[in-house]
Order: sequence, then structure tokens, then C-alpha cells
Amino acid sequence: MGFGYPFPELRIQDVGKVVTEDDRIVMAALGVPIIECYLLVSPNSGTPGERLLNLKALHAAIRAELKERGYQWGQSDIPPEIEKSFGKRLKKLGWFKSEWPSWAVQI
Repeated sequence: MGFGYPFPELRIQDVGKVVTEDDRIVMAALGVPIIECYLLVSPNSGTPGERLLNLKALHAAIRAELKERGYQWGQSDIPPEIEKSFGKRLKKLGWFKSEWPSWAVQI
């Protein structure tokens, strides 16, 4: 389609359906597992520095477990009022802000 994103790495448990015309695939829909990540923080617990250390440790631990379970991508919705400040911390942990608007559907 020319949008410049890589074709996803598909695995046997991923979902895929196609539409064909004259034995040619003209459209495909793919479903690959992406985990939605949440962070729950007690804002009055410890100092900001201690909370940052806890965030780094938690991030490393959950990232390793998710990778072990076969996830390739994680995503998180950040409230607009903290996106600027918290986004800086996420960048340092390897996160990036998607350039594309995010849409959702309940399955």
C-alpha cells in the first residue's frame, strides 16, 4: 500500500483473512498480538527518584516476561495532562510516540 511500515512477523496463532478476485489476493486483514500496558502508581509513595527507580525495575521485568511469552509490541494510552512529562521517561525506556492516530474496537 506504500505507507512505509514493515510487514508484520506472522506466527501460526495470529489471525488472517483474505479476499480474492480471480485467484489473486486483493485485500487481507491481519490480527497480531499487541499487549496493552498499564502502570499503576501510588503518587505519595517514596520520592520522585525512588519512583523512577521502581519504574525502571518494573519496566525491565515486565518487558522480559512479555518477550518470553512471544509479544513483539506493547502499547499504552497516556492521559494528555501527563503525556509531556511522562513521555520523556517513556522515551528513555525505549518507547516512542506513534505518528498515527490510534483507534480501538471492542471484540
